[in-house]
Amino acid sequence: MKRYTGTRRNIGQTISNTSVPHAAEKLGDFSARRDLTLLDPVSKTPFPGNRIPAARIDPIGGKLIRFYPDPNVASDDITRAPLNNFLTNVADTTSVNSVTTRVDHMFNDNNRIYARFNYILTKIVSGNVYPVLFSDFRANEQRTKSAAYAGNWTRNLQPTLINDLRGNFTSRSNFVEAASGNSSPGLNIPGFEPLWFPAVSAAGVSGLGQANWRLQTPIPSCQVIDTLTWIKGKHQVKSGFEFRYSRNGDANRASAGGNFGFGNRATGSSTAELLLGWVNTASRTEFTRLDSRSDFFGAFLQDDWKVTQKLTLNLGVRWDMDTPRHAYDNRQSGFDGKPINPVSGTPGIATFAGRDGVKLLCA
Repeated sequence: MKRYTGTRRNIGQTISNTSVPHAAEKLGDFSARRDLTLLDPVSKTPFPGNRIPAARIDPIGGKLIRFYPDPNVASDDITRAPLNNFLTNVADTTSVNSVTTRVDHMFNDNNRIYARFNYILTKIVSGNVYPVLFSDFRANEQRTKSAAYAGNWTRNLQPTLINDLRGNFTSRSNFVEAASGNSSPGLNIPGFEPLWFPAVSAAGVSGLGQANWRLQTPIPSCQVIDTLTWIKGKHQVKSGFEFRYSRNGDANRASAGGNFGFGNRATGSSTAELLLGWVNTASRTEFTRLDSRSDFFGAFLQDDWKVTQKLTLNLGVRWDMDTPRHAYDNRQSGFDGKPINPVSGTPGIATFAGRDGVKLLCA
């Protein structure tokens, strides 16, 4: 048996709650504003005419501000702070392809098997609000791929003795990337990945870019279960074991291009503080690739004893064990309070599994 299933979905929607700086304000001209006295964050005095001198505009802030589109709502009031002054239609798309194959076969009265394979490829794209894709706060793409194999072999060893062996293996990958990832914006912000557009948040207006990049691969898992059933008189005795294995490779570059926040306390306007490079918060978040695994072991013995026509006792015992999740490169750390730290000369050092004589319980 073979089956294919495909899904294509396009969902359009109108984004009407986006606020972008007024066109003149992107050049440092806030003279039209009646609700703002623009302050110089250095001297704490008003900028003459509510205008930022060209010489004071930060090179990077001046580049970033240009990625905001101009307002396109006719009712935009340039005398007040921007509010829902950019309107656009976006389309979110979903594409799913699934293939399933199954084979059932009976070799003889005592042996029968089945095998199944399933493959799924999914792609989800969130549409962009801003014209420049990599500067958008919404646009991203997620791709998920999985392949699953399963099988079962049932064998009648004797008329009253049956063995059932089952197994499955799954391999999956997941990739999420904001449009700002690997975008080559040409900003060259010192200390941050030059190929990535930063995530910028500014009080009172919508953001630029977004922090989102994660690759999970490989993500394999497997399971093996064997059950032996013996029927004797009023007893049906089952015994068996189970093994499960799972692994996850995870690379997360959440904000390699930087995550910058701009407030409005220093000048009265976050747009002005972006132009001046007067950053309120700044961070870069990346994680070293982590490759970890975990195992599970189980065994059981069970007896279904039919004492009478109206009474059956289910007796049994089971043993389960989950191993701790551990990293392949032994980056698990601990703390030993007795040795003297050679750096500070005080008691206490960090220890790492599998290094300097520290035992690694799970390999």
